[in-house]
Amino acid sequence: MPRTAPANSEAHERFLTRQAINAFADMQQRQSPKRAVIGSMIGSLLAMMSVSFIAFYGYMFVWMFFIPAWFIGHLAGQWGCLYQRKYALIPAVIASVSHCLLVMALQDDAISLLTVPITFAVGFYSGQMQLNEAQQRALWRKELGRI
Repeated sequence: MPRTAPANSEAHERFLTRQAINAFADMQQRQSPKRAVIGSMIGSLLAMMSVSFIAFYGYMFVWMFFIPAWFIGHLAGQWGCLYQRKYALIPAVIASVSHCLLVMALQDDAISLLTVPITFAVGFYSGQMQLNEAQQRALWRKELGRI
């Protein structure tokens, strides 16, 4: 039977610390606000063209305005590898602006502009990178000052 060390041993703690340091360094190296802006702009153009094309054939619904926000945020999050919330504001703002442009171009009523905060939230949430357990632990240890 193999010997197992307790979960709170010193060697295990050193391993977790080293893993957190490496994960945090990797996240910092991969995060790029410039690529997030480029991804947001490309996503915005593609999403607005696709929604306009769909609306041209008369298949326009209010919930379709949120798909570009998710697409913009997701593309920015993947290209920019955004883990900090302050950089996730980039795709959220661009998604809100593209939402306003789409509503003004495709809708006759201004009541659809009331959905801009929802679009902002969708762009903000989808603009953040989904973190694995090691990356979450690295951010937690960084906030506590252990790294």
